[in-house]
Amino acid sequence: MFRASVVDMSRETLTIAVIGDEGKAAALLDLLRDLGILEVVRTGTIAIERGRNTIYDNNKEKGEFNYGKNVL
Repeated sequence: MFRASVVDMSRETLTIAVIGDEGKAAALLDLLRDLGILEVVRTGTIAIERGRNTIYDNNKEKGEFNYGKNVL
């Protein structure tokens, strides 16, 4: 229905990729909003953190990165 795929999952988080027009993406965001959305990235080639981290976390500003061994 939304052409969405789960691309990363943990006990606390899901990372979902949505392919389609802005209306479909907006409708899915509205459905998921009550669950708590940490971050939204739209259009083109993108990068997003896995798990609960976001690109806005304070540790990114300090240059403290720990990507671990399971990076896609």
